[in-house]
Amino acid sequence: MQSVAAVAWSRVLQWPSPQPFPGGEVVPSPSGEDEDEGFDPKKPARALLYRLDNRMPPNWVANQPSLLKLTSGTTALPRAIRFRSEQLLADCENICRTMGISDADLNFGVIPISHSYGFSNLLTPLLARGVSMVLSRDRLPRAVLNDLAQTKATVFPGMPVFYQAFCELDERPHLPNLRLCISAAAPLTAATAKTSARS
Repeated sequence: MQSVAAVAWSRVLQWPSPQPFPGGEVVPSPSGEDEDEGFDPKKPARALLYRLDNRMPPNWVANQPSLLKLTSGTTALPRAIRFRSEQLLADCENICRTMGISDADLNFGVIPISHSYGFSNLLTPLLARGVSMVLSRDRLPRAVLNDLAQTKATVFPGMPVFYQAFCELDERPHLPNLRLCISAAAPLTAATAKTSARS
């Protein structure tokens, strides 16, 4: 019998992931000169992309993935990374254990859950470990800070753009419950990190 999390993951196509975490199987995209060669079952990467481009279901045989994450495509064509439910649960376990996130925490969701970062830091801890989550209705910096204060969230998975905008605000609410701020998706400058830590 599949767990609720495994059933949920089997119905999600995840967009996009900047890099696979260890354990995910990268299916590389073909180079530009290979694109016209068409379907070749002896070359799995090309075969998978051909099937996706032509809306043909991939033939996974015995190794059916629970989730496909696609890389963002910022440096090359997007690549599909397939995960089994055990790998997704291991990722969740690593994130929660490393960051000390437990069911006593309240995750504040302003990043999209459809993005790999939001999926791994918001949705999987909710499904697999019972970590509560509140979703923001607004992405304006002042509204996000006010919502963080009102909800008494303890964990904020954010992005550098949020932390930079927070630092530019004159008056910021006191956030005594917020114990962990995470930044991903792009580099966070040292100056922004220092200013955010003092706030």
